[in-house]
Order: sequence, then structure tokens, then C-alpha cells
Amino acid sequence: MALKDSTEGYGIVSKVLHWGMALLILWQFLSASSRF
Repeated sequence: MALKDSTEGYGIVSKVLHWGMALLILWQFLSASSRF
């Protein structure tokens, strides 16, 4: 697996950042909705 992006696809850095942000947004949404 490539570390950086290439013509074949995204690298591990991009994938980790992408899924990390997705999890943070999901956690924020669930945390906010549990207060109502």
C-alpha cells in the first residue's frame, strides 16, 4: 500500500485522514443528538 496518493488510488495518509474525519463528524453528530 502506497503512503502517498498515486494514479492507482489514494494513499494510506489520505485514507486515514478521510476516515478519521468521518468518525469525528459521526461522533459529534451522535453526541449532539443524544443531548436532546
